[in-house]
Amino acid sequence: ATGRNVSSKIQALADLAGATPNVRMTGVVREGRFTIESGRLEGTGVSATMTGRVSDTGAITARASGTLKRPLHLPATTINTAAIVADITGQMSAPRVQLRLSDGSVIVAGMSADRIVGEAQATLGKTITGNFAMSGGTQGQPLTARGKLTGGNGVWRIANLDATLGGLRLNAPQLEFADGGLTAAFDASGSLAGYAGLDRGTLTARGTVATKGELELNVTGQLTNLREGEARFDLVTFDATASDGQARVTGKLKGRVGAALDLSFGASGSHERDGWIGAATLEGTVDQLPIKTSRPANWRFGENSWLIDAELGAFGGRFAANISTDAGIAKAKLDLMDVDVRALSRLARITPIQGTISGQIDYLNGPEPATGDLKLNITNVNPLGVKADPISIAIESHLRDGRMKTTATGGGQGFSLAANGEIGVHAGEGFNVTPDLDGAATGHLDLNGRAEQLWALFGPDGQNFRGRVNANVDVAGVLRTPKLTGGFDVAEGAYEHGETGLRLRNLTAKGEFNESSARISNVSGDDGQGGTLTGEGEINWRQDIEGNIQFTAANLRALNREDRSATVSGQGAVRLDPEAISVTGEFNVGQARISIEQPAAATIPRLPIIRRTNFPNQDDEGEAVSKSPFRRPVQLDLKVEAPRRVVVFGRGLDTEWSVDFRVHGTISNPEVLGTATLVRGELDLAGRRFAFDTGSINLDGPIKTARIDISAERTADDIDAKVHVTGTPVEPEFSLESTPSLPQDEILARVLFGRSMAELSAFEAAQLAAGLTQLAGGQAGFDPVGLVRKATGLDRVSVGASGGTATVSAGKYIANDVYLQVGAGGEGGVGAEVEWEPRDNLSVISSAQGNGDTKLAVRWKRDY
Repeated sequence: ATGRNVSSKIQALADLAGATPNVRMTGVVREGRFTIESGRLEGTGVSATMTGRVSDTGAITARASGTLKRPLHLPATTINTAAIVADITGQMSAPRVQLRLSDGSVIVAGMSADRIVGEAQATLGKTITGNFAMSGGTQGQPLTARGKLTGGNGVWRIANLDATLGGLRLNAPQLEFADGGLTAAFDASGSLAGYAGLDRGTLTARGTVATKGELELNVTGQLTNLREGEARFDLVTFDATASDGQARVTGKLKGRVGAALDLSFGASGSHERDGWIGAATLEGTVDQLPIKTSRPANWRFGENSWLIDAELGAFGGRFAANISTDAGIAKAKLDLMDVDVRALSRLARITPIQGTISGQIDYLNGPEPATGDLKLNITNVNPLGVKADPISIAIESHLRDGRMKTTATGGGQGFSLAANGEIGVHAGEGFNVTPDLDGAATGHLDLNGRAEQLWALFGPDGQNFRGRVNANVDVAGVLRTPKLTGGFDVAEGAYEHGETGLRLRNLTAKGEFNESSARISNVSGDDGQGGTLTGEGEINWRQDIEGNIQFTAANLRALNREDRSATVSGQGAVRLDPEAISVTGEFNVGQARISIEQPAAATIPRLPIIRRTNFPNQDDEGEAVSKSPFRRPVQLDLKVEAPRRVVVFGRGLDTEWSVDFRVHGTISNPEVLGTATLVRGELDLAGRRFAFDTGSINLDGPIKTARIDISAERTADDIDAKVHVTGTPVEPEFSLESTPSLPQDEILARVLFGRSMAELSAFEAAQLAAGLTQLAGGQAGFDPVGLVRKATGLDRVSVGASGGTATVSAGKYIANDVYLQVGAGGEGGVGAEVEWEPRDNLSVISSAQGNGDTKLAVRWKRDY
């Protein structure tokens, strides 16, 4: 009888595991105690061994251990593997079970978890009650769960469930499993980082769910700051309801996937037989361009089939799609009607062009090999503002028997295109169609016309290229490593780089394809001011697209902007690497002019109390990085020398320098290592000149952080004044010192007017204020001297006063190492000075004045 009681309790344990057991036990009765010498439980999914003892009073002490033989299916849960140890104590009428689980793997609501360990305590009476706790992991995220368990007669309840998955937490006051269904109320919140491939994100949701019979659902929530690679969703809100076979979902989405998204969506459906059928709507903007379903989109979803039938108004045109799978047959029919090319070019972040695209795609994949047809017409394509002779391109493509054949023809704007090609295709089930990268590929291209149209599509922003292009290319080999033969040439070309002001004209080039490389030769052009650029090189695509082009510059105006200009000579190379376009070389600067005046944009006033504040836990929005090899960032590694003729001017400063430095980093913000040494210079304050004696600029990072150290002196009637220039090229700082020591405004009054500030007239006080503003960094207004210098092409022009007489002087290099300066006015009358630099650091200076004074000097200097 005692053995039968034990067996009945073991049966209750087996019921808990959903097993149908076969219990075998061997035991003896001694002194009123029943001892289980050996016991074994064999169920449909469980194998266990047992030992233990039952006293004549019904007290039980036993242990069972075992493993699952196959997956055990419970409501909403599947236990794949587990090792179990159970200690049984208490009375036979209601034994207490201490259960320990290890090496477990489970699937809960479609989510798998492994490394499961846990424990539970339960009392086996008419009902089973107890507590449980477990831990494990899923998709690299730690998993924990704990709660209270009650059950019996096929109904199981979990109360006060507290579970975590990584940074996500789930709370459910009660979950009930009965009749194969689930009923629960829950709320969830926390981080989604590391889960489902997400880099970051948070979830907040709450609701109720029941899966008995028809789905009953009421859930509301939001996702914030989701990140996966370059995709970002700042906010996704949703509300979902389901009852009596009807369901509805509404929500909003804001984020960026290549372009900014701001969308509202809604879908409703009805449960029919083995699936769902319904309608959906979409409205909002993509990159601030409107998008909206023209009619509710029809959809169907079943166990082995689905369908989407939608029509969308977007990008100035319409998109219609009918896509379905049913009985192993996949079909698709897509139509594009009068889609605006300008909107698409904006979306693709290329130079805006106008035009329209229309076309259709048909696809069928079933028992027979996949077939497909594409027809695309691009019409009235032109740069913005141009209407004459627009470009039109027609593209046709046909998929048959695992091969895709494509032809393209076009013309307009003096441009003609004729191309054809054929590649292999892998067609799997449904819409799984991919190019055969190792299959044979053939093709031919004839391209003739102006390069402007191609550059508008593929060229980098901020740069322009014009010219005549002819290309004749044949393609063979395999798609992964195509072999090209033929060639191309460029003539009557012109190139402009907006950031540097570089302008080239009369550009020519020739290219010859040699299977997996292209040899480029006869590259030449000029800047229209006597400078030239020549080069040659090679581009190959054996692995990635790489290349190297060597060039030579001769007196080339590489910088040509209002605030800076430079003429350079030397040799360099442009190397196309997998990560960047590298520019290297060694160059000599023939002459350069750099203004320290702030650009007009810098003068726009800003409210000091207003600043941008990022949203919590959100990154600044950045531009997507293009994968095109010709849009890779430009990296510099240059050695630059200039023995002299580097002029820095602005805010009364007029100086000449010699430089020796290396340039590293991006073209937009390079780092410079080296020094610049003052050759000559002066500072003009309200018509009084301070001659610079010494000066240097140390460069060890971005140009804007270079450190300036320049001093200039001027002697007035009763003081010796010195101007010290420090700071950076972007924000130079001027300070005045004197012997004897005086305030800055008093020093300037003595130097400018020869008397104390208290003795100045109103007009002189205004001039003094202007001088102090200049020292403090005020903007230079009308600059007649600068206009004269620019109009005459002189290197230096200075206007001042000496001994109460106006003076003017002008200087220019008449050879690379000979500088001539002519001046008039002052006590010396008309005079001239010639400086010859026969070698670095050594100068011979000869000067003569109109009053007969002459001077010959030799100056030697050395930097330490």
